[in-house]
Amino acid sequence: YLLTGLTELTQYTVGVYTSCTNGQTSAPTLINFITPCNSPVNITIGNGTNTTSYFPTYSCYENSYTQQIIPASAIGTDPMEFSSIFFQCTSVASASRVWDIYVSPVPSTMDLSSGWILPSEEIPFHLVKSGTVSISSSGTDYWFEVPLDSILVYNGTDNLLISILDHTGSWSCSNSYR
Repeated sequence: YLLTGLTELTQYTVGVYTSCTNGQTSAPTLINFITPCNSPVNITIGNGTNTTSYFPTYSCYENSYTQQIIPASAIGTDPMEFSSIFFQCTSVASASRVWDIYVSPVPSTMDLSSGWILPSEEIPFHLVKSGTVSISSSGTDYWFEVPLDSILVYNGTDNLLISILDHTGSWSCSNSYR
């Protein structure tokens, strides 16, 4: 079936069930989704001059794993979709890394002070990028884009956990990010 008349950027729950010829029906399977919007939006999170070599990846090792929580207050209260993520590089000519990027909605009460947040039924990890990422400090203000393999749907209320698994297999200690 095709659903029509839905409002942009609105959360819906749809129940799907089977209806057999003998009159029996199954329990509904509920599916939650937010309707998309085709208007691109750029949101800059963070500012200042502090730099780090630890996020989005720590490339001084052949492989690394990093996590960062982006508070909902930095993103906004409107549901939206993201098709790419940008990072600001401050000290590398260019590099190619192999990343898996996972994004998870997390409640505002959750933080990283006790260690890594692990995937669970309550905190599902959504793979949004898997593959080569080209890092460059040659773009405008040294921003480089990471196009996502699948659209990231933000609900407008939760914080976002960004988890990056860098499994390049080689190291370079010259990268710095803001």
